[in-house]
Amino acid sequence: MQSLNPQTVPLKDINLIEASAGTGKTYTISLLYLRFVLESEPALSVDQILVVTYTTAATKELKDRIRLRLSDALMAFINEDTSGEYADFCENYERTESILRLSRALLNFDEAAIFTIHSFCQRALKDTAFDAGLAFETELLDNDVDLMQDLLDDYWRREFQQAPDALLLLLREQEITPDSLLWDIKNAVGKPYLKRLKPIASADISKILHERNKKYTQAITTWRENADDIEACLRNHEGLYANVVKALDTMIAAMRELALSETLPTTLPPKVDGLSDAKLKVKKGFTPPDHVFFSQWGEFLALTQSLNQDLQHYLDDLRNKVLDYLQQELPQEKRRKGVMSFDDLLLQLQRALQSNPNLSELLSTQYLVAMIDEFQDTDPIQYDIFQQIYSNEENHPSNTVFYVGDPKQAIYSFRGADIYTYQKASKNTQHQYTLDTNWRSHPQLIKALNHLFTHSNNPFFDETIKYLKVKAGQEAEPSLTTPSPLAPLRLWAIEDVDDKKRADLMDEIAELVAEDITRLLIAADKGTAHIADKPLEGGDIAVLVRSHTQGQKIKSALTQLGVACVQSSKESIFETREAHDINTLLIAIAEPSQEDNVRRALVSDLFAYKAADLISFDADADAWDDKLQAFQTWHQMWLTQGFIPMMRALMQAESVQHRLLNHSDGERRLTNLLHLSELIHSETRQNSRGLAGTLRWFQQQMQHASLSSDSLQLRLESDEKLVKIVTVHKSKGLEYGIVYCPYLWTDSIRSSSSDAAIMFHADDTEHTPCLDIGSAQRDTSIKRLEQETYAENMRLLYVALTRAKYHCTVVTAPRKLKGYVDRSALGWLLSNGETPNSKNFHVAYQQNMEDLVAQSSTTIAIEVLPESTAEQGALHYQAQQSSRHLSARSFSSRIEKDHRVSSFSGLSAGHHSETPDHDNDTLFNAVVPAENAVDEFPRGARAGSCLHEMYEHNDFRQELRMDEESEIVKSLAKWGFDVELAATAQALLTRSLQAPLSAELKLADLSNQQRLNEMEFYLPLSLLKVEDLKQTLLQYLPTEGWQVVRDAVHSLQFEQVRGYLKGYIDLIFEHQGQYYVADYKSNSLEDYDEASLFEAMAHAHYYLQYLIYSVALHRYLQKRLPDYHYETHFGGVYYLFIRGMSPDNSGSGVFYDLPPYALIHALNALFGGEQ
Repeated sequence: MQSLNPQTVPLKDINLIEASAGTGKTYTISLLYLRFVLESEPALSVDQILVVTYTTAATKELKDRIRLRLSDALMAFINEDTSGEYADFCENYERTESILRLSRALLNFDEAAIFTIHSFCQRALKDTAFDAGLAFETELLDNDVDLMQDLLDDYWRREFQQAPDALLLLLREQEITPDSLLWDIKNAVGKPYLKRLKPIASADISKILHERNKKYTQAITTWRENADDIEACLRNHEGLYANVVKALDTMIAAMRELALSETLPTTLPPKVDGLSDAKLKVKKGFTPPDHVFFSQWGEFLALTQSLNQDLQHYLDDLRNKVLDYLQQELPQEKRRKGVMSFDDLLLQLQRALQSNPNLSELLSTQYLVAMIDEFQDTDPIQYDIFQQIYSNEENHPSNTVFYVGDPKQAIYSFRGADIYTYQKASKNTQHQYTLDTNWRSHPQLIKALNHLFTHSNNPFFDETIKYLKVKAGQEAEPSLTTPSPLAPLRLWAIEDVDDKKRADLMDEIAELVAEDITRLLIAADKGTAHIADKPLEGGDIAVLVRSHTQGQKIKSALTQLGVACVQSSKESIFETREAHDINTLLIAIAEPSQEDNVRRALVSDLFAYKAADLISFDADADAWDDKLQAFQTWHQMWLTQGFIPMMRALMQAESVQHRLLNHSDGERRLTNLLHLSELIHSETRQNSRGLAGTLRWFQQQMQHASLSSDSLQLRLESDEKLVKIVTVHKSKGLEYGIVYCPYLWTDSIRSSSSDAAIMFHADDTEHTPCLDIGSAQRDTSIKRLEQETYAENMRLLYVALTRAKYHCTVVTAPRKLKGYVDRSALGWLLSNGETPNSKNFHVAYQQNMEDLVAQSSTTIAIEVLPESTAEQGALHYQAQQSSRHLSARSFSSRIEKDHRVSSFSGLSAGHHSETPDHDNDTLFNAVVPAENAVDEFPRGARAGSCLHEMYEHNDFRQELRMDEESEIVKSLAKWGFDVELAATAQALLTRSLQAPLSAELKLADLSNQQRLNEMEFYLPLSLLKVEDLKQTLLQYLPTEGWQVVRDAVHSLQFEQVRGYLKGYIDLIFEHQGQYYVADYKSNSLEDYDEASLFEAMAHAHYYLQYLIYSVALHRYLQKRLPDYHYETHFGGVYYLFIRGMSPDNSGSGVFYDLPPYALIHALNALFGGEQ
């Protein structure tokens, strides 16, 4: 494998780059990207250069770094820089052409094809949906656990509805439920490449159960009828062994207790198996006790024993059937619902490529260049996708591919990453390169790590993965300075203390690590600990752990010493204490009349009431009633206003934020509470859940917390200048000045014997991925999985040790603490590959460590862990106050193009926003009779706005004034019209106010108290498509007399939209207990009869406008009227064409409609009103 020079490597063929930790992988990718932009012939656009990585954060970093790289290079060319980083480029590339290419790339960079693996598949499927034979619109799910659970619930009901009671009881005893079955096989779903081993055939468990229960009934009946005789037979027998005689009392008492019960208990009492004929052994020369019960009881016990093994085979068979069922039904259910999971994106693209050869050609032509980052985390499906697109040079001679990865950092098998697929792929590349210069760590630390990993013959428990020494890219300065010099790699050795338990030892180590960190921070405040000339800060230090529990130990120890820290974890937010508190709160608010629920909520950390507080309520009924009323108020507030307003009011009323922040981990607790509140709000909005549905959803999330997606993991508190506590998995790709690894010695191989489904790789040349659910070779499968786990632990060890820039402390456990260090990756490395649990381990472990240090040229040191001083209170850190540097938060989300504030104008005329609707110019070429004086008033949008303002500010019941202070004159002046038009305007308004709207109503009858003018509204809008709107309107609009409107519906066109619908309603008024929408139209029409009005309403799509207004008023009244019913309270819609209205011509210029409730209900749902 040759060393890579990214400035000179040929940009052709299929290539592999192995990038060890800290060797500048992102730098290399960005430099290759720059070269593709500058060198490719013909020139490549940014949407032809594919860059794929595995996380959203990594994608953002790559995008930012590549954009910066292009920008810096452009400035270098513009400035003709011949001495900086881009000097070689400026000398070797034509300047004008380079500036043109770089400018074009930056201009179009928002279209750059830089994706996560899933977003690449999504884009590929969307862009080629027709060729791939897929639906164009599919909703993407964060995870499909809920769908799987629903399917399993259906399966369970169907399979066990008629099952015998004995079988159901047995399953309950074994805690076998749909939930447990999903947990057992969930990781195998959606992995068609797994070769499933044939399970052992299952016997008829119901038949065996029936036979066993029959034998039990027979034996226990015999006992009940002959208990005294059986007891006498035993007590009078002289040949029983002493241990049997000693146990007689216990066995007989247990049998008498069994005889009292009508059912067979879950577990038999102890000792009763001693009453079987097989166990009642007698001394030589004696015959066994003679009673039919002993043989009957023996037959029952033998069947019980065999049942345990038969049950295991039955359960394995059940799990295999469940897996088959999900593999078949889950894709169909997703198609029915129009949804896909992230894993489905990969499967869909793989299958599309396999079934349609043209698709490969399309994608390889679209993406002429590909750089696949983090390739060590690939799996068989992902690799097959890229292999099909870029299969070989003969089929795709113009394509260039770089696979970039590091097998030493392949640590995500739990996500499906497959190191063997990476190794297979690496063999299929045409050129293999390595990045061999570490730019992260200090030269002395690099020297220590080189020595550590080359000192072992097989450092990764895998002969195919080699450690190649890396060179140092940094100078020796800057360096770390501490009061007592630290070796770059320090092994903290614990003396062999036989009487210490592992748990106690872990607590002690947490305290010692915390104390060491505290001393460093105190020294930094005194000016004796710094990196170069910068004082050491908490943010320079990280403690790497394997689990949330380990992290909590470290966090607790640091907090006790006053050191601020932040813990990053994969723990689900639904596993936290705050989730349990929220659950208790939701139960109480859901049923505030249930006082026990309220009491439980009050003693949670949200309220923190003490027992004494609850007792005091017994003596103060009024205070208790007030508290119950508060919960009732929150109940009503949730129903009427939603979860977030209710939660905000509760937190303010009960000072929840202040109370939580008083805890030592208050920021963590408050972060969790706010995160949970956001998730509840999102769920209630997106899936239209009421109070009971939200509670049910929340409890399901708690139940399946371990299956949660990344979005449900704990959020970090603010972490400026804080010590970081990070899991090794999460630390990958990150770097810290100083790193502590306190628990690497505990990473022993977890036994997989209790796992229902074993996923491993066969020991064949292909390393075939396999799944074993109850095969005859299960023991071999478990052993193979444990070997793979051990090898991955070695890679995790490498990741942990390569995070530090200046110093790394590793705690090593006592050699005699068996079952831990001797089975850990650290033990393997430090003992130079001594077999775990071997007799020679302890000697090899100690000797090899001593040799390692002696040969390290002082870069590695062993120190005995110091005694703790914390108990004497000798150590505590008081952080110095410093100014806080604020920076703008980086926005990383994607704004959907269809998410915006839209309006009636947006739906009818393609505009996105709306101002108050004050009319356009004339709708038709109106011929206005000269004798009609009111039509002397100007036309157009400005005139319409002026008239609308007059309506808004005048009292309809009063005579309209025309003096200088009148609203009419003010409006004319404001809108730039001659005040001479006051009389014309007065006449126009007066005529419309006196015109009858109905037999009993005219505008002049309305008081100001009955009017709501120019009401602005925003309607939350879920995804709205024009075809869905058309279908709804045509389904519910009348047919008779409405054909012109229905024809207009067909002409509606707009792009799909989501977000909000905004609008202004000219007038809402109340009349005789009913509420009406009114809209003033100053447009001029040829005529104002019914037919002309229908034509105008259809032509300008005003029917859609008033239906939107009607939905807005409908929602408004639902919130404001306690007993609101549409049919009772909604009066209808008036569109008032004011130039045609007249007191003498009833109906002229007046359009009225009362939309049917079915139409308003359907539109409300279509707009997302059910949310």
